[in-house]
Amino acid sequence: MAYYVVAGGIVQCSHGGQSKIPSGNPKLQVSGNAAVTMGMEVGIPFLPLGSPPTPNNPAPCAQMLQPPAVGPSPCSATIAATAGVSRKLTVDGVGVLLDSASGNAINPADPLAKWSVSTPGQQLLQEA
Repeated sequence: MAYYVVAGGIVQCSHGGQSKIPSGNPKLQVSGNAAVTMGMEVGIPFLPLGSPPTPNNPAPCAQMLQPPAVGPSPCSATIAATAGVSRKLTVDGVGVLLDSASGNAINPADPLAKWSVSTPGQQLLQEA
């Protein structure tokens, strides 16, 4: 079973960078947090290595170009989910993201960079 993702949930890039999902659709809420529907996960930013953690970005992306002297090339943001969107629960006809959601991340040095949900933001409502 998979949990539905709500605002405040955390996405993580394949290099360990973490960011909070800033918003959801307020028409569906779980414990006061709006459900995240497909499309709302696009453009969630990741911080580069060396940046201090913030409440919205608890961990920076550690991806570096090789050799390190060239400089960092962290994931910068999320792209649309390619998996993990509910077909059972929708808001205005758009599927709610599941904690199994994942997709590509923007990273010029790593075209295979991915993101996934590390924390859905709630533990009450799940899809069977």
